Amino acid sequence: MLIYFEINSKYSNLTSGQDTLEIYSKAISSTCYHLVASLLFIVYYAKIIIQNETHKFEFYRPFHGLMYLSIVSISSLICYSIYKPYSWSMHFLPSSIFIAFQYFIFLSILIFQLSIFVFGLEDGNLKKLACIVAVALALLQWATHKVLLIIETPNYTLKYYILDPIFLLIALIFTGILFKKLVKGNLSINQQILCILINSVVSVVFLVGIQIWTIEGPTLAPQPQKLFEENEYIFCAFYIPFLWILSANLSYSDYFQSIFQKEEGMKYKSEDERRIATVSRIF
Repeated sequence: MLIYFEINSKYSNLTSGQDTLEIYSKAISSTCYHLVASLLFIVYYAKIIIQNETHKFEFYRPFHGLMYLSIVSISSLICYSIYKPYSWSMHFLPSSIFIAFQYFIFLSILIFQLSIFVFGLEDGNLKKLACIVAVALALLQWATHKVLLIIETPNYTLKYYILDPIFLLIALIFTGILFKKLVKGNLSINQQILCILINSVVSVVFLVGIQIWTIEGPTLAPQPQKLFEENEYIFCAFYIPFLWILSANLSYSDYFQSIFQKEEGMKYKSEDERRIATVSRIF
């Protein structure tokens, strides 16, 4: 196996504006059947709201907002792919750019949440730190969006935009570190940590599964050369914005709540009693 980096202007998850829009509108046309999965998540989301269980959303606010941006972006691209309003094309461009970077944004939020407890960040500085980190990551993504990570084996060659596999690896490592700290008793569990840990596990398992699927494919016969590109980003756009709904349900399930309450050494009589000292709920 050979691993190296390459700068190639042919591949870019952000090309010229019109090209980006055309590429992603075409990609969404060929993968929009995954919209069924998104709709099922939305139905379940509505069910939680109808049952007045919105307390489950408390520690998922960044992903909650990401979901709405994704819904708007996907709907916009679907409309563009159907009607092709070329005179209004620039109005649809932000949607395609958001979808192109959604994978990166999703992992950035996940890593920041994990780093709060991995490094013991102070509550008072989180909002300022989040703004600084967001700007730094935006500049980093802009500077490296044409840099590819190449993985060559005797059977196939894989190409990834450089930050995607690196951030996924960081998320995996941070998830392991957080779990280890909890097991060793170096960190006291609370509902926020439980929610973040379960969400990170669900997200990392899903994204690693996507990587395996990208390599092996439905026929278990990898293509000679494969780039994790538009179709994969569109595929992720139908799923990753909604994973937090599954995580929220798992976090507040009887099984995990029984483990949490046993760890706390107490039993809660009502949801009001579940209120605990946590860091700022923006993350």
